[in-house]
Amino acid sequence: MSGRQEYREFRPVELYDVAAVESWLEERDREGYHLLRFRGLYGIFYQDCSVAPSRYRLQPLLRKEKSPPPEMTDAYRELGWEYVCTLAGTFHIWRCGDPAAPELDTDPVVQSMGYGYLERKMRRHLLRLPHNILFVEVSYNRIGNDVKSKPCDRCDHAPAENVFLICTFIDLRNSMSHKTDDKSDT
Repeated sequence: MSGRQEYREFRPVELYDVAAVESWLEERDREGYHLLRFRGLYGIFYQDCSVAPSRYRLQPLLRKEKSPPPEMTDAYRELGWEYVCTLAGTFHIWRCGDPAAPELDTDPVVQSMGYGYLERKMRRHLLRLPHNILFVEVSYNRIGNDVKSKPCDRCDHAPAENVFLICTFIDLRNSMSHKTDDKSDT
């Protein structure tokens, strides 16, 4: 960015606490720091005290996408809202400096569709958690073994390795079935 000093701040609230994220962004905005984008757990801001404070809204994605469709961006721009960025494949972030501009989401049915996509995404990640924990455990046990250990000492890890293989198979099967779900989401 030409001439803009960027400022990075750790996101102090949980991503899925939408009201808290919006409040945090609006507080930063009142202090003159306007959101550019998110990078991991950090918000990247630029300082410009000449801009009036803005409202921020997080809108859940209806499907996997990097940015909102151009038609949506144009329609929201006509209402006074500016697209800022997409947060971690979960929310589009919009900013509005006009206090008289209408709210983005007034239809709870449409909102619930977006949160339904996020719920499915979180459920998939939750299903992978036991697999990841076992992977770390098995890897740690293999690396932690002494090179001079006897072959029969490795038998102690056989149950964990069997569970790891079973979880890998289940995770693979679930990811294959969710790929068809993702295609139906688009």
